[in-house]
Amino acid sequence: MSTYSYETKLGVVGEYLEGETLQSLIKKYHIKRASTALTWVKKYKQLGVIGLQPHVGNQRKYTVEFKQRVLKWKSENKATSVDTAKHFHGVGESSIRKWEAQLKRDGIAGLGQLKGRAATKPKKKPSKKRNQSELERLRQENLDLRMENEFLKKVRALNQKKRN
Repeated sequence: MSTYSYETKLGVVGEYLEGETLQSLIKKYHIKRASTALTWVKKYKQLGVIGLQPHVGNQRKYTVEFKQRVLKWKSENKATSVDTAKHFHGVGESSIRKWEAQLKRDGIAGLGQLKGRAATKPKKKPSKKRNQSELERLRQENLDLRMENEFLKKVRALNQKKRN
């Protein structure tokens, strides 16, 4: 099975979304199957650039904002962990359950904790829920804008590289 670089995936997705034909992109990037490229497009639409990033083994590092977005979608849609995992391809249902437990136990700060020993001082929970929801919305908007900006920068860099 061939593996493709993050830059290749990003280039294919960017050019496809800009209107390039799938056949021309397959030839240009030497991709064996059209379904491979379409999978990248689908992952990008569902997860953003994180869906195209490589991961070691079965572990992928998710941002706190992404975890919040997954849990918010699960809550708003009254979905099970299995349904949420299907909606956010690439996220394991056990990860979703773990994030829920962390959020319940430690608040938003718990979603940012890394594996290993517990912190020496427990983190304080946010005091005002009203401001917290606004903060969550702004964090999500910030994350979306950052991912879009990163994506556009990569596409421009790849296009510039091709021209030179």
